[in-house]
Amino acid sequence: MTSVPGEMKKPSSVVAEEVGRWFGSPSRSESIPPVHVREWLSEVVRTNYRMLYFIAYGYFHNPSIAEDAVHSAVLKGLQHLSRLREPGAVLGWLATITRNDCLQVMRRGVASESLDEVDDVVA
Repeated sequence: MTSVPGEMKKPSSVVAEEVGRWFGSPSRSESIPPVHVREWLSEVVRTNYRMLYFIAYGYFHNPSIAEDAVHSAVLKGLQHLSRLREPGAVLGWLATITRNDCLQVMRRGVASESLDEVDDVVA
């Protein structure tokens, strides 16, 4: 969490309680996640970025494409955060989104086209 000068940081137990409360709310699917929930997700991504990156890298073997895939997966996760049923499952959920995005890109052939362009530039 980034803090503004003069702003007090909330203890992690309070943030966890607020995140749990949002996930337990019946109206969460109709609303944009509050700031503390988005910050919580951001912290999860920062802490586990390498794992998500290596999932994508395992599919593409290209750092640039792997980074793009992770960024795309995180954006999809943020857009569909209300679909996550249990906040404790967020890491597996993000890993699944990352894997599914990689498979979708491979099916469309976008990654192979990008790799062909790199080969043409190098040659």
